[in-house]
Amino acid sequence: AAKEGNAYIEQEMITEIEEKKDHLAKLEQSRDACNAEIEVLKSDIKSMELAIEERNQSNYELFTEIQTKMGILTKRLEDGSNEIHGLTKEMKDWSSREELLLKAQRSRGIGCSY
Repeated sequence: AAKEGNAYIEQEMITEIEEKKDHLAKLEQSRDACNAEIEVLKSDIKSMELAIEERNQSNYELFTEIQTKMGILTKRLEDGSNEIHGLTKEMKDWSSREELLLKAQRSRGIGCSY
């Protein structure tokens, strides 16, 4: 009877060990699946980082181009403003000269009829 009791205990221990081995194998499979998912996520993150880096570079190049064009436009506007100011001054000068000529002609009796 003692032998049978020991055999039963041994069988129970073997069964428990087999169950623990099965559980361990499932845990290892689960760990491997998680590791594979982690690698996929790392790859996705790396791809996203590269895409963001490319977009940032593109944005930087675009911003630089816009800045350059804004500088050129600002310079043209300043030059145009100076040109308009000069032409306006010249027009006022001519207008003043015309008025002086008309006054001089009137004072000498030379009339222009329009």
